[in-house]
Amino acid sequence: MNKIKHKIIVIGCLFASMSFITSCMTNFKRGKKKFDLHEFHEAIQYFEKAEASGHPPAQTHYYIAEAYRMSSQMEKALPFYQKAIEAHSREDEARFHYAEALKFMGKYKEAHVLYEQYAKNGKNYQLRRKARTEIKSLEKLEKMVKEEHNYIVTNCEGINTAQAEFSPMIHKGKMVFTSARKATIFKGNGHAYLGIYAHNFKHPTKFQDEATLYEDDIHHDTEHDASPTFAHDGSFMIFARSGNQKKGRKTTDLFISRRQPDGTWGEAEMLEISSEKAWDACPSISPDGKRLYFSSDRRGGYGGNDIWVANLTSSGRAYAVRNLGSRINTRHSEKFPYVDNQGKLYFSSTGHWGLGGLDLFVATRRGGKIKVKNMGVPFNSASDDFGIIYNTDSTGYFSSNREGGKGNDDIYHFIDKTPKNKNFRYFLAIDVAAEDTVTNEDIPLAGSKVEIFEGNITSKKLIHTFTADAKGHVKEFAVEPKKEYIIKAGNTVSKVQYITKEEAYSMFGREADPDDPKYKKAINDVHLETTVYLEPVIGYEFEAIIFYDFAKWDIRPDAAKELDERVLTFLKDNPKVIIELGSHTDDRGTDQNNLILSQNRAKSAVEYLVSKGIDSDRIRAKGYGETDLKHKNAGDDEAKHQENRRTTIKVLGLIED
Repeated sequence: MNKIKHKIIVIGCLFASMSFITSCMTNFKRGKKKFDLHEFHEAIQYFEKAEASGHPPAQTHYYIAEAYRMSSQMEKALPFYQKAIEAHSREDEARFHYAEALKFMGKYKEAHVLYEQYAKNGKNYQLRRKARTEIKSLEKLEKMVKEEHNYIVTNCEGINTAQAEFSPMIHKGKMVFTSARKATIFKGNGHAYLGIYAHNFKHPTKFQDEATLYEDDIHHDTEHDASPTFAHDGSFMIFARSGNQKKGRKTTDLFISRRQPDGTWGEAEMLEISSEKAWDACPSISPDGKRLYFSSDRRGGYGGNDIWVANLTSSGRAYAVRNLGSRINTRHSEKFPYVDNQGKLYFSSTGHWGLGGLDLFVATRRGGKIKVKNMGVPFNSASDDFGIIYNTDSTGYFSSNREGGKGNDDIYHFIDKTPKNKNFRYFLAIDVAAEDTVTNEDIPLAGSKVEIFEGNITSKKLIHTFTADAKGHVKEFAVEPKKEYIIKAGNTVSKVQYITKEEAYSMFGREADPDDPKYKKAINDVHLETTVYLEPVIGYEFEAIIFYDFAKWDIRPDAAKELDERVLTFLKDNPKVIIELGSHTDDRGTDQNNLILSQNRAKSAVEYLVSKGIDSDRIRAKGYGETDLKHKNAGDDEAKHQENRRTTIKVLGLIED
């Protein structure tokens, strides 16, 4: 009898154990199914039940973290990535996303360590590249966070709630925005469905009364409606609407609704350019109304969500879709495009380097080249920052889920207090160095004498004299815009003897751009620097372009100018050098005639320099004829013949003291 009882107990335990395991596996499978359907809120609940039933925590923690990350709840994802890794998760990408979550929370040092580990050992090639990019960006963040600015950012408390509010738009005296306030709950994140709402716009930051549903005619309880953009005449609006699986749509698409004669909005229709196989969202009509910008993960992009643009007619027909290219788009996500009245493109990205999450960027085009710049603090934070608009040249709104808000995404107002009239002071620092021909590294020339002249080679006035410090450095001094300077540098204290040289330094074209956001003060200091490289005396040579009339050797006015500015200045700056002044011809004419011609030309140049006060013992005349051509067989190429007709100045030695 006891044996029978024992068997019954054992069998009961086995059934209980099997039931427990079955329950565990069932919950995990249900969670994975919901996860694959992007119903992340319910997926998390099933994963939690699976873990409570004994499912391996390495898996459940990883998928819970992923569900939070993919539903834009990175702060909740962070501890689960950590737990998954501590439980020895085999998911390679968990380590990368853990670093992302740390960066999102502003824990840059910890993120840096993990990015370095993934860049070295990660299995996903694209994520390894992204990790290397993030490592470089983290090195810039500390400087960016400390940069001064003149922006005042204010949370629009009258609009924001504990739910999501984002994508603000000013239209006909109202603030139109997106918010999670519908009565039905979205299974993806457990929050209400998104809808389009409006608030009376009477004060830039103080919004009174309750926000109301913008338009009943485009309101669907079981679909997301977001990010409206309006035609200039108000005749239509374009917005993003999520797929309603009951209606056979599974993606997010672009919809258009047209204003009816009675002032209401007509039933929304999907734009022809929207792809049912892709995620299309974040529409934005350009200031001239001729282009529609949007974000999409459609085929033909660079990865993730890209910014695309289409032509747009006044009736709301969009066509000719094209990608904005690799300067804007990355392998990751670019969203929320917006073009201001100056033609600058603003967008958010996780692919360009930033502070964390989505960062705001501005793209400008100059000379056919596109430059993308992180907007920095206070626009960007460690969290998601996106959906910027301007309503004046210096004020506007953007969205962020940064710390200190009311909860989830909030709408913020900004005002630029940067002085409109900016003045600039310019300062120049100089280094004197020689180049190591083996390592190509600079050798600082301590004790070098540096003289600064205002003017040019032929007409100059000495304004400063300096002695370089132990690092060959001359501390910065004031210079003026739109002026020409001559820097004369020489060194007589080094063991190696160097040529003293003069270099022109022009302030033309170096004026600061008042629109550059790094200049934020009424008076801004611009710091410039240049390096003067000196060369050893022995073996030094250079060329002068001295023209002569055909078969003649007398010094023409243009030749005299070249001799004065190049050769005479060199000899005066270096009073101890002995030079050879060598003249070369082209290969037209006989060898003997060219040799005589070149010798006479060299001699006439020497005589000219002697007439200017140079000791004849310091100059040797040497005619090379056509024995040292730069271009052999020049044929009918007159430019090559001219390069053959040249004068070389070669240092032969020094006058003994």
